[in-house]
Amino acid sequence: MTDVSRRAARSIVELAHAVVVDAAAAVGVPVLVLKGLGAQHHGLQPAERVPADVDVLVPPHAAAAVTRELERRGWRRRPADADDLTFSRHSETLYRSGWSCDLDVHERFPGLGPDTEEVFRRLWSTRSTIVVAGVGVPVPGRDEAVLVHALHCLRSLAVRRHVEELDQLVEDAHGLSGAAVVAAARDLGALPAARPFLTRAFGVELDDWGVPDLRWRLLTAVESPMARRLLAFLEASWRDRLRVFAAAVVPPRETLGKHTLDPLGPRRLIAAYLRRLRRGVRLLPAALREADRARRRW
Repeated sequence: MTDVSRRAARSIVELAHAVVVDAAAAVGVPVLVLKGLGAQHHGLQPAERVPADVDVLVPPHAAAAVTRELERRGWRRRPADADDLTFSRHSETLYRSGWSCDLDVHERFPGLGPDTEEVFRRLWSTRSTIVVAGVGVPVPGRDEAVLVHALHCLRSLAVRRHVEELDQLVEDAHGLSGAAVVAAARDLGALPAARPFLTRAFGVELDDWGVPDLRWRLLTAVESPMARRLLAFLEASWRDRLRVFAAAVVPPRETLGKHTLDPLGPRRLIAAYLRRLRRGVRLLPAALREADRARRRW
């Protein structure tokens, strides 16, 4: 990316921050921008890096209102897999033609606790405000931003950049209060998921870390989607097993079309289903082995 294109991309990202904050304000919803420019503000990412998207956290049950307002302003929802247990649909992703970044509207963030109301309240109570494109943008405080950044890295350590960023985060942790970060993790229900970071960064040893929830374990245990589906089926409750099975074997149109922004007609829909079926049969043996190895580690 040239300097000119980098500056242009950053300008779009900054404007996107202002857009989503303004849209949330229009419907009376407080928002916190996670990662990205907030992480850069706290020195957790290089200042020259251009974020690929804008992630915002909203209070429970508020995502629909913010999403509708963004759609009213010309943004469109990006199709996603209907199986929200296996693939942990923790946000609504929106895009707009001509904009090089997506908007991700979260009601929960992977690795933070299931009490989303308490999580938002805690993050909101310690927030900082940065100015982006002339607009005040609320972001988590430094200790909380460190945890969010660590969790983002930990959930996808197959990505080399995330390994490097986690290593850097551990190295920089000497400037933080370990007790304060651990207290924040406890308040946010993040102790189980953040344990690898907290032990490396601060040498923390606790009698009871708790157990990461199923969604987090599925996110971090395996790389292949097929293996993740198998694990979700085996580990879920009986009611959820039926949902996982149905989403895998008889996926809705939205799932089949998640990799294209064009509507699928009948022929393309059938072709997409047959490709999915063939791919599933071909990958099943390897996925079974991968899922079995993951269960043994658990």
